[in-house]
Amino acid sequence: MNNERALDEVQLVDVGRALASALVYWQSWCHRKVEAISLLEGERARRRVSVDLTVLDLRWPIAREVPRWRRDRRQALVPLATIAKASMRRFDVIDDAGTGLPILGADDNGALGTAFLAQLISSESDRALDEELRRKVSGVVLGEPQPATDLALALVEELGLRETVSEQFLVRLAQEFILFALVPPERIGSRMVIKYSYHWETGDLQPKRGWRTALRDRTLAAIGWKPFALALEVGAPDTAQSVHIEIPAPVGLHCVDLTVSDGETVFAVDRVVGTVAHAHATFAQDVGAVKATVRLDPDPTGVHRLVTLSAFAVAALLIVTGLRLDEVAADPGTPVSLMLFGPALMLTLLVRPGENAVVAAIVGPLRYIAVGLAGLLFAGGVALGVGLSPRTLGVAWWVGASVSVSSGIVLAVGSLAIVRRVHRGRRGSGR
Repeated sequence: MNNERALDEVQLVDVGRALASALVYWQSWCHRKVEAISLLEGERARRRVSVDLTVLDLRWPIAREVPRWRRDRRQALVPLATIAKASMRRFDVIDDAGTGLPILGADDNGALGTAFLAQLISSESDRALDEELRRKVSGVVLGEPQPATDLALALVEELGLRETVSEQFLVRLAQEFILFALVPPERIGSRMVIKYSYHWETGDLQPKRGWRTALRDRTLAAIGWKPFALALEVGAPDTAQSVHIEIPAPVGLHCVDLTVSDGETVFAVDRVVGTVAHAHATFAQDVGAVKATVRLDPDPTGVHRLVTLSAFAVAALLIVTGLRLDEVAADPGTPVSLMLFGPALMLTLLVRPGENAVVAAIVGPLRYIAVGLAGLLFAGGVALGVGLSPRTLGVAWWVGASVSVSSGIVLAVGSLAIVRRVHRGRRGSGR
């Protein structure tokens, strides 16, 4: 047992040393990534990534994920990416032939991550890590993101690692883990494509901002005056020489443009309006975390058009009846029936199947406008039924008509703005 443990420690040192070279110079052997992010129902999302790489000679024969009868084949390790420590489902990894590949679990992943950081820190600080420091490094790799980040920053100060590669990876592996796949040893030195995908809970997909700003941006996007900006974390781009990002718009929306940036430098922009946004970017070795920001508009032929037409229909009904309000008030039967039927008709706009949280955020204000229009009709029917004084009824009637007309005009201007962005994007693409 002690011999096996000693063997494990020797192998960990060797693999950690090899990983320190492989991960710091990730772009030397990982050539290209193609990443597609799909927004699913509710707050779920799916990420699909294709990685074009050359398999390095990184051996890990004691992986617990490999059956014992296969361990003599000395499976080769392939670090594919660093992924946020979060709950993920339906994780799938396949090779270029469509064959499923095993991935390392928490035990082996933690051991390798610790070995990598220990070797990196030792090489940059010119000191060997004692058992206590190794336990702290292991706590960074295996801990929850927030306490692990605090521990990582404390280690940076304790070991004098500010503005070093070790600092970058300590903070990074406090919040993320390295995804390792295992491939047959005969693939070492050859070029191959590995694909992986998973579902995850995105939480709040909307940008972090005050509720007033969020409400303003949602309303402007809903009526069409300004696209809704959604920033998605791409991660650290140093894991490949180039990255191609693809983001399909959820049903009911379309993409206005896509920008890939680290907050200071813009690496790629796609201004082609459509249902899918694409961007291809090439990064330097020392670029930090990158976000893909996609701007979205509601489909002008969907709920937006329906609510716009409803606003003008309500305005027309109120104006026509308002011109003969005395006669309508004397015999309100048919008008009241129409006005009580209108709310039921427009409230069907609120009946919808499950949709993505971003769609709900953008289209939601349109549904509230529909409810408001239905409320105007209902209030008009009640006013006729209870027999208000002619003066009060007239004032209320024309206020309702003015609100409906104003809503229709605002939405119509928004529709024109959306259509203009669509045509500008298509003209810019040469279509």
